[in-house]
Formats: sequence, structure tokens, C-alpha cells
Amino acid sequence: MAIMTLIMGESGTGKTTSLRNLPPEETFIISVTGKHFPVRGFKQKFANVEDDRENGRYYGSNKWNKIVKAINSISANRPEIKYLVLDDFQYIMADEFFERSAEAGFNKYNEIGAHAWEVINAMQNARTDLFCIMTAHTELTQANATKIKTIGKLFDEKGTPEGRFSYILHSLMLDGNYKFLTRHDGTHNAKTDLGLFDEKYIDNDIYEVIKKIKEFWGDEIITDTNL
Repeated sequence: MAIMTLIMGESGTGKTTSLRNLPPEETFIISVTGKHFPVRGFKQKFANVEDDRENGRYYGSNKWNKIVKAINSISANRPEIKYLVLDDFQYIMADEFFERSAEAGFNKYNEIGAHAWEVINAMQNARTDLFCIMTAHTELTQANATKIKTIGKLFDEKGTPEGRFSYILHSLMLDGNYKFLTRHDGTHNAKTDLGLFDEKYIDNDIYEVIKKIKEFWGDEIITDTNL
């Protein structure tokens, strides 16, 4: 199984910005919204697969089945890619919902949730040396706790998607600075290995987090232990 990391938070708190230092030659970005990556020289560093199918490192799509196909292909055929990013996960569900808004009945909600679940399954079942990083917006529950913003009850009540990730970092703005929360604070969901970080808040640089994870685990095979 791949090494699963979730970056969740409100819009504007630095989720995508936290990806800025990932090495382009080892990184592949799947953008659900098609927005640009926040790095200088983005188009040169992350060629679109439509322009360079063999060596491209950027793919834009909001279709769950195309995203699953892309994840499987990268895992099987692109060994040079060590960091796979899925940016703005919740729009996979939101866009399908609006496309199907004229449909009557509640079955579409179950189908939308099942499709989103297939995307997470594909990421988790990728090869073991691949760091799969997903960003997602959040919403508050009635219990005043944060969760991934979703569509319908099936995905949340039956699946608890946050439980599929070994690492959850919550993006926050503190005193004008972008930060990651490393452990649950009673409202914001976050989790990391015990002893990985002494600090409750760290700089929002996912590449530095990954280096800490590699240092923490050494040469051991990293697998999802929080299922």
C-alpha cells in the first residue's frame, strides 16, 4: 500500500501552497480543478500529459474514473514518480453532483460517494514507495469537529475517509503564517506518528514533513497502520 497523507483545511489556509517544495522531477500532480501549481516556472517544470504523454507530470480532470486510471498508470508505469498529489479532492464529488443535479432520487448520492471511494482506494493500493498526498476542503459537523467536505451521507457514515490516511495535517493561519497542525486539538482533525513531531504546529511544507517521516522510519517499509 502507498503512504497516504491528507492535507485538509479551509480555503486560503495554504493546502496547495504546502506542496511548493516537492521535487518536480519526482512529482506528479492530478488537479481536479485544473488550477496551476504554486511554483515559479510551473508550466516548464510540470508538463501537461496532453502535451507529453510519456513524461508529463500534470493532469487535470474532475472525472473519478479518469483519475483512478491515472493513479493506476502512474503507480505501474512511472517508477521515477515518488510523490503523487491529488489536489482539491472534494470537487470530484461536487462537480459530479452538479452535473447530475437534474436526476431525481437519492441513489445518485450513493453513486457519487462510491465513485469518490474508488479514488481513495486507487491511491491506497498504489505501490509502497509512493507518497500519495491528497488535499481537501473541510466543513464543521454538528459536534463542532472538522471533516472532509463531501456530498451525501454514505461516504461519511459508512466510510470515514479520514481513517484511510496514515497522516493528516490540518492547514491553518496563525499570526499571518501558514501552519500545519500535527495532532487533534478537539476541533481540527490531525494525526501523525507518536514522536514524529514534538511541536503542535509546524511550517506548512509537505516535503519537510515527508523527509521527517523517512528519517523517523529509516529503511523500514512504511505501510498504513491506522486503518
